[in-house]
Amino acid sequence: KSLANAKGRETEDIAGKIVAIHQATRGTVSANQSIQATINDVQLSAQRIRDAMDAQAQTVTSITAAVDE
Repeated sequence: KSLANAKGRETEDIAGKIVAIHQATRGTVSANQSIQATINDVQLSAQRIRDAMDAQAQTVTSITAAVDE
């Protein structure tokens, strides 16, 4: 009986550890998704900045060309 009780406690302990691992894994996946969303936002912002810089360069070129005429 003692051995059966010990085995039951060990089984419960293992089950508890498995649940904790599953919860930690879900937390990690959620954090990774959040990080990926942030990276996507930064990439979009960087593209907008590049586009604005290109537009500004074109404007400066047009102004310079108009002044030179």
